[in-house]
Amino acid sequence: MPEQLKRLVLHDKTSGDSMVVMLDENHLPVPAMQPMGRSAVPFTIEGAIITTGKEHKLQAWTLNPTSAYNGCTVLLFHGNGGNILSNLAGGGALARNGFRVVLLDYSGYGYSTGKATRDNLLLDGEAALQQVSSKLNRQQEKLILYGQSLGGNLAAVVASRHPDWVDALVTEGAFTSHKAMAKLQAGGLASSLVAEKYSAVESLPSFHKSLLLIHSKDDEVIPYSMGQELFAAANEPKTMLTIEKEHLAGLTEYTDKITEAILQITNQK
Repeated sequence: MPEQLKRLVLHDKTSGDSMVVMLDENHLPVPAMQPMGRSAVPFTIEGAIITTGKEHKLQAWTLNPTSAYNGCTVLLFHGNGGNILSNLAGGGALARNGFRVVLLDYSGYGYSTGKATRDNLLLDGEAALQQVSSKLNRQQEKLILYGQSLGGNLAAVVASRHPDWVDALVTEGAFTSHKAMAKLQAGGLASSLVAEKYSAVESLPSFHKSLLLIHSKDDEVIPYSMGQELFAAANEPKTMLTIEKEHLAGLTEYTDKITEAILQITNQK
């Protein structure tokens, strides 16, 4: 993202209204420059820096709903091509439905420091999950780890390693493994050259909390069959939500269905 970025204008497609967000010297939202109280845009933004085990500084933005908070906080792990700004629409859709949503930029993404590597990605995910979990009232609030595509693969691994930090796992358009993706994109030889340091399909069998797996039959990036393979590898309690449309359209196109499914698997409904 551009280093000189100091001002954002957020447009709410539902209401047609906008909100101006000013950024400080660390590119974090300035709370005083956001509307107070109920706003046409369904959230206010709180910025924070998360430090990883390698001392990388990760940008995190929390979308606090202006409607009644439903008791569920969603930590969103974005896909390979995403960042905080590209996930504002999906995160904001959940915030409109009462979720608190934490958006994260991995090492080397957005304004986060470090390099984007698989080792760093794992440390990023663990650091973010630990920090978000530690700030919640675990007696009254639920923490949902939601991973999209690359972030779905990561979320499955992190959740299986730290089940006490999460109440439920949601994946959308996730792939089974890096080797499988290499084979899909470049054939068997490419797959043999990829080191599989961790994968969703190997991690899910050790995860025993609620899982919601979302995948589109129209997904041309991660085939629907990979979603089916992940679902087969997972333990109960598990739910598969089959949707349509392009890769990672779920949060913006199926917000209400996903909201209902999350509230069901977290026993909030």
